[in-house]
Amino acid sequence: MVGANAASFMLDTNGDVWAWGDEASGRLGNGVVGPSFPRSYVTPTEVLIPNPVQSISGGQEFSFALDTEGHVWSWGSNTYKSLGRTIEPETATGTPGKISVTDDVQFASVSVSYNGTAVAAVDTSGRIWTWGDGPIGRSGDPAIPARIVSTTEIAAANGGIDIDTVPFEKVAVGSSAMVALDRFGRLWSWARSETTADEAGRTSSYATIPVMLTAATTGVPGFDEQRFVDVVYGGSYAFALHENGNLWTWDTTYVGTTYVSPSDIGFPN
Repeated sequence: MVGANAASFMLDTNGDVWAWGDEASGRLGNGVVGPSFPRSYVTPTEVLIPNPVQSISGGQEFSFALDTEGHVWSWGSNTYKSLGRTIEPETATGTPGKISVTDDVQFASVSVSYNGTAVAAVDTSGRIWTWGDGPIGRSGDPAIPARIVSTTEIAAANGGIDIDTVPFEKVAVGSSAMVALDRFGRLWSWARSETTADEAGRTSSYATIPVMLTAATTGVPGFDEQRFVDVVYGGSYAFALHENGNLWTWDTTYVGTTYVSPSDIGFPN
């Protein structure tokens, strides 16, 4: 079961999704876009997705479902271009639809930011895609999902590593930063930084260059040997579960030339 700002979703054993709560902005996915003073559904109503679903992710006023074929479906508010597809009118829809990628792209997981406007996903090849408000790690139309690709700047920041050859396992996205776990158990961070201006003079604090967290980039001796199995993001902090069961955390803000050092929280066993 998943909660998404005044709406709740439940996935049954047949792969069907059920929703209840506030119908505003089409957030229930039942074909209805509620009025300014919407009704609230107490009895679950079925979300209109034709394929069996394996997971659900909830945003501020929109939601995503990942079906068993690896396709991502979206519905609800599109105020921040978070649905990953074009809708008419462009503000909201109560009808789920596939995000705008070709059918040969299959996804393994989807992540929505804690404030519900930025979205990221990992495909079955281990590539990361982003879209929505301030799409992290890429340029272009924020309404269209796009894959993060290697650049000379990314390679230079990571000792020549071509990020296109790095298979990612999971991504966790925030409003202006993102963290990811690759299939080797290493952590990567697209950190928030001081506001900078682009060529057009526009300012932004959204991160574009990922950096693998190492002893050199974190200042933590021996960090190169640490391996992790899960990662989540909340507010400005990231949390990673170590393979030994310990929980590590760090502030994702980029300060000067280094990241705030990750540290083992040290929960008792």
